[in-house]
Amino acid sequence: MFVNRTGMKVLERTRTALALEFRWGTVRKLDDTLLFDRALESVLGNLRQLNRGK
Repeated sequence: MFVNRTGMKVLERTRTALALEFRWGTVRKLDDTLLFDRALESVLGNLRQLNRGK
């Protein structure tokens, strides 16, 4: 299952279907390091905002 940035499901594939799409080149793996860093920064930013509101 794949979700967008808001957590809404946008795609669902079986393992076999996903493997075939990798083989055909219709999907590719992204560098998830940058995605994780951005997500972590977003969470930290939200926590900082909540702390300022107290």
